[in-house]
Amino acid sequence: PVQYPDGILNSHLHTRQKSSLFDVSHMGQLKITGKDRNSFIEYLTVVDTKTLRPFTGCYSLFTNSKGGIIDDTIVTNADQFLYVVVNAGCFDKDIQHIRFHEMEWKKQGKDVNVEVWADRSLVALQGPLSETALQKITKGDLS
Repeated sequence: PVQYPDGILNSHLHTRQKSSLFDVSHMGQLKITGKDRNSFIEYLTVVDTKTLRPFTGCYSLFTNSKGGIIDDTIVTNADQFLYVVVNAGCFDKDIQHIRFHEMEWKKQGKDVNVEVWADRSLVALQGPLSETALQKITKGDLS
């Protein structure tokens, strides 16, 4: 595990009280395209993608055919596609589930494509003051 100079407890408290930046590039990243992308992700997860404003995301869950939880995920409306972040430790299981359903949907004539984005960086700014910290270096209004 990663060790922090001030100790894990101080790092944890800093994140819970302020904000911290994490390198989460090890997570699985997917780009979902096609005119049926929203329905496809809504079938696989519990998120209502049609209500996601462009460039906003939602914590969600992949579910099985009985409604049981397979894994958690984050789905973002990237305007022209859906961006899905998948747990690194469960990536093989999750992508197998996603690919199975992608092929099933394509057999039915549905327009959906799943692209694995490998070799891409990903950072996560977490904590209650994250918006304030990011706003200082961003021109757009984050509120």
